Amino acid sequence: MKPYNLTQISVLIVEKHPPMRTMLRQVLHELGVENIFDASPPELGFEEFNDRKPDLVLIDWAPDFDGLSLIRDIRTSDDSVFPQAPVIMVTAYNETNHIYEALDAGMTEYLSKPVSAKACAQLRWVFS
Repeated sequence: MKPYNLTQISVLIVEKHPPMRTMLRQVLHELGVENIFDASPPELGFEEFNDRKPDLVLIDWAPDFDGLSLIRDIRTSDDSVFPQAPVIMVTAYNETNHIYEALDAGMTEYLSKPVSAKACAQLRWVFS
């Protein structure tokens, strides 16, 4: 398999829990991603999204952390700088109705928590 050069890719992580932000950052770094930014809460995530213009966004969805609203803002807000940005929802909500709700909001891919480094590595297709 041809190795990917992800050094120029930028990723924004919008995650409620600092340890999860750290783990995602480390996995992305191991994949070769050098430009990694993070934010919490989702409102700050939208500001960072517009300031940083990332190539990929990882968004948490949890109680008291409305990742769905952030996806909707990215997709439909007049202020959004990149409405077509790939968005991966990273959440413990893994029932079918949640997946459909996230799809309806505009997510690109769904990654169910608990997340492993192996699962993140399998998302390399997003960068191709």
